[in-house]
Amino acid sequence: MKQRWHEMVYVLFVLAGAAVVLLRPFSPALDSLGHYALAGMILTTGLWVLEPFHISVGVGSCLLFASMLAVGVPARVVFSGFTQSAVWTMIPALFFGYALKKTGLGKRIAFRLLRCLPKVTYLSLIVAWVLIGIILSILTPSITVRIVIAMPLAKNCVDLCGFEKDSKERSFLLLTAWAMMVIPGIGWSTGSLLGPVLTGIFGSVEGIPEVSFTDWFRSAFLPTCIVTVLILVLSRALLKPSGKIMIKKEVFTEAYRSLQPMQKEEKLTLWILLICFAFLATGMLHGIPDAALCLFALLLLFALGVLDRQDIGKGISWDIVLFVGASMSIGEIFSYTGVSGWLSGWFQTIFALIPSAELLLLLLLVFLFAFRFVDVALLTPTIVILAPSIPALWQTHGIHPYVWIPVFSFAICAFFARYQNMFLLIGETTLGKEGWTVQYRIRYALIYFAACVIAVAVSIPYWRAIGWIA
Repeated sequence: MKQRWHEMVYVLFVLAGAAVVLLRPFSPALDSLGHYALAGMILTTGLWVLEPFHISVGVGSCLLFASMLAVGVPARVVFSGFTQSAVWTMIPALFFGYALKKTGLGKRIAFRLLRCLPKVTYLSLIVAWVLIGIILSILTPSITVRIVIAMPLAKNCVDLCGFEKDSKERSFLLLTAWAMMVIPGIGWSTGSLLGPVLTGIFGSVEGIPEVSFTDWFRSAFLPTCIVTVLILVLSRALLKPSGKIMIKKEVFTEAYRSLQPMQKEEKLTLWILLICFAFLATGMLHGIPDAALCLFALLLLFALGVLDRQDIGKGISWDIVLFVGASMSIGEIFSYTGVSGWLSGWFQTIFALIPSAELLLLLLLVFLFAFRFVDVALLTPTIVILAPSIPALWQTHGIHPYVWIPVFSFAICAFFARYQNMFLLIGETTLGKEGWTVQYRIRYALIYFAACVIAVAVSIPYWRAIGWIA
């Protein structure tokens, strides 16, 4: 019944696309090719949002490719997203997550940190999940892998603590563990798939400088730290877990000892990923592109036997690769067909009504969080539509394009409703019926939203100090 509902709603997208092609309502500002591109985007967005007829987001992207080729857009433009270095940073990075799971290194790291707790308290468990989230984010951008590794361990923790189902203590600890697998990685470009996605979208827009690892770090690390700290402090204060923790640290010590001795593949994975991250973090010194570093690391994982030929097909989701490649192609398609210039004019008219850069940043952040209820495709269509206006905003409001990185990233991770965030669905699926309650998850989502607004407001003086806000 649910799938049929999706298909019925998709009819509205089809009608909207047909109206754009037949009526050409935006003439003469937009020519026929521009109307075709706009219609193709409407139809593709409908597939991404609703996934009717069991069509995944990756397969749905084929509609964009096919329709644009059919109306005469050159293949070099249609598939331009796959020529960007961001895609070739993402593909190896996805394999890093698979290696982390395949070798058991991720699980070992989590147990090792839990074993080191001086005493099992709310504070020590929170600190442990923060450290686990940060370390796993350094080793892999795959939030899915991090959640799959961490959430079963978190569930074991709350079970051993004796917290009953639906208790606020259980919800608090599980939500904290989930959030730490998602949020800290926003602080650097390889900490989540948001890095390659946004870097690719920005790279397809003329007038936006190429985003390096260092650029992303300078833009997003401080506000991400503020969001993380605020979430931990506010959730502890507002959710008020009070039940005693009935567990001793020896439980984690025994769990760690029960693991098999560290194998050769685990050691190789650890060293390869640590060295790769070290080179990524020092890109300003050696100048080697991020994509080259990630591809070298992937080559070593296969050459040294950590991964084999069978892992090429099953190691990562190629559906995600298709979706991301399509997302990164939209900017070039819109530029070629004239849609970018047309949209930019509309947005500039609206943005001109907002007098200050600070107010514009905060209002757009709130708008993106609200629009996340509608745009469930990782907010990608919305960002693609807004991206062509970013260079103009740099000129009119003095907002450097890099400032938008944390603003977009925070909104993408919103989780007010289950359907908004696929990582939330993965976490809830992993926990089954023994996870958090809807009531406490909504409270936690509101805390996250408030933390993001505060973090952006607090970061504005920092961005101004480094010359990114005039």
